Amino acid sequence: MRTWLLAVLLSVPFVSNSCDQQVYQSEGLNVYLHPDLQQYAPFSHVCKMSDGKRYFAALGTYTGTVFVDYTDDKLEEKDIKFFPGAPSQWRECRSYRHPASGNVYVYVVTEGGTWKIIDGKPDFSGYPGGIQIFKLTDSSVELVSTYVGNFHTAHTIFIDTEKGLAFVNGSRWKVDPSEEDKDHTNHLGGLRILDLATDPEHPIDIGSYSKSYTHDSYALGGVDIPPQLEFNSVTGKYTETKGRRGYIVYLADIYEGYIRVLDFSDPTNPVLLDSVHTPLYKQGISVHNLWASEDKKWLFATEETNGSSLLVYDISFPDQPRFVTVYRSEKVADSSIIHNVIIRGNIAYCSWYREGVRLVDISNPVHPKEFAFFDSSTKLFLDMSPFHGNWSVDVDDRGLIMISDIEEGLFILRRTQ
Repeated sequence: MRTWLLAVLLSVPFVSNSCDQQVYQSEGLNVYLHPDLQQYAPFSHVCKMSDGKRYFAALGTYTGTVFVDYTDDKLEEKDIKFFPGAPSQWRECRSYRHPASGNVYVYVVTEGGTWKIIDGKPDFSGYPGGIQIFKLTDSSVELVSTYVGNFHTAHTIFIDTEKGLAFVNGSRWKVDPSEEDKDHTNHLGGLRILDLATDPEHPIDIGSYSKSYTHDSYALGGVDIPPQLEFNSVTGKYTETKGRRGYIVYLADIYEGYIRVLDFSDPTNPVLLDSVHTPLYKQGISVHNLWASEDKKWLFATEETNGSSLLVYDISFPDQPRFVTVYRSEKVADSSIIHNVIIRGNIAYCSWYREGVRLVDISNPVHPKEFAFFDSSTKLFLDMSPFHGNWSVDVDDRGLIMISDIEEGLFILRRTQ
């Protein structure tokens, strides 16, 4: 295990923006930047951080988060900053631009964390977990606060940037199990909703859902729910419900294999509207993450299990996702696993363990078609574990694509077609 890095800012002795001595399998994509970050390996999630003038990639590592300034393709030591955090292989982030101040933030959650009880109260000194909140400053990036409210660790985070709401998934206190069951029953694997809009550096807890484990989530936001026919078993007749407005959030319940549909119009009283099993739910681990098309008509999902595919659902009725089809690249191994997907325009950017990032045209969602890929893995993995290679992907407003590779670190890619 790597030694904890105790300095808030570490210099980088060597930076590379090329991969001349390595050959990557690719089609339609090439490398814009590939910094040498091996001193921080292994790696996890990546997300963008930009004010439209400066561009940073935030990359999760085992011992913290590293920020890479990729505004141009000339990297210097000052362009890389590392901030330590609670040690964990699982570290994920999302960015948010506060509309009132214009400030840009990145919120980082992790499964790691340490704390102890002093005088009957929890002490979170050291590496507290929770949420580390980073701000883009005039000169670089700084850690402005750490949120440890009613959870200590979390698996993933999604941010509704329009409403300024953070959905923190798999949140919990990491303490002795007997104490968890006794004092924190409603925080075990729960989803917490935090208001970022009021004060982005000091989030406010406004609601939760903990009736089932939430691995990841996607906030569709405020949508119209059309009238529907409902069958009354007593009268034996169908009646039409009234159309209404709702704030729809989709949850990925990885262990029970459900896409859960909730209405969070009132964050203090979420309403479960539907639960839909994904195709491979019987394999024990399935639905991993979710993302909707920009027109809010289609929902895409991944399953973190052998032989998984990109799933496509019709959400014309947002409260009742209807399974349509699956997409699986013919170029990936039969046993490979798709990990994450995000949607930008008519493209699904798919992170595939051991198979790299795959760009899939979803202009016709019923018939997705891959048109580009970049496989960041160059090592020959001797073990049979599928959990190597590409972890996640994000895209900036210039169209540059950033991916994280568990072993290889950060790649910034650009399309050639």
